[in-house]
Amino acid sequence: MEIIINYKPYNKQKKFHNSKKKFRAFIGGLGSGKTLAGSIEAIRTMIKYPNTMGAILAPTYPLLRDSTIRTMLEWMPRKLIKSYNRTEQHLTLINGAECIFRPCDDINSIDRLRNIQLGWGWIDEASLTPEYVYRVIIGRLRDKKGPMNLWVTTTPKGFNWIWEKWVNKPTKNHYMVTSSSRENKYLPKDYVPMLQAEYTGVFAKQEIEGEFVGFEGLVYPDFSRNIHVKPMKHIIENGRIVGVDI
Repeated sequence: MEIIINYKPYNKQKKFHNSKKKFRAFIGGLGSGKTLAGSIEAIRTMIKYPNTMGAILAPTYPLLRDSTIRTMLEWMPRKLIKSYNRTEQHLTLINGAECIFRPCDDINSIDRLRNIQLGWGWIDEASLTPEYVYRVIIGRLRDKKGPMNLWVTTTPKGFNWIWEKWVNKPTKNHYMVTSSSRENKYLPKDYVPMLQAEYTGVFAKQEIEGEFVGFEGLVYPDFSRNIHVKPMKHIIENGRIVGVDI
């Protein structure tokens, strides 16, 4: 059966798809095509690996339903779908590949994943989910019929576990693509200028440029862990530890 998906990825999406690393991340600003890239990766994986099960997760059920699932089903060729149970949030293709959808704000739902084996997993808007979800999923990646990999797509939200895993202390298995909103050539022409007119400072760097930054309202907005955090010995005088705040 010939399968045609009319998807034309731009440069950063191509890099994301072409990586062979076990843990991939697409970090980008608003409208940078993160969820679309994640959806296409899921569709391709289900087509390539029959009779396997994957899990797709998002921070809340409304976000999962209105963005993640909606995007994936819009791009999934209808002739490939055997069944889709909306109540169980369970998708099955004609080749036997399965996918379950779960919101991450329901810890009991996440814990139930401990009882199954997964061939792959995807966490959409991962910066809004707890690291616990990531740990549970990677512990289930043991179905040898699948690629046994995990990808995350998200806009950054400060120096959280995403930053720790993919920026601060990545392993040889981790790979990250970053993209600003302006790099997606398929956006409406006035979209990015509209964001630039409304967003400023740190918030603009995060939401438009897709950068890992601090938060608005910080006492020291220019603070950088890479620049300003240095190892130092305790200064002890007369039995006291001295600290300096300048």
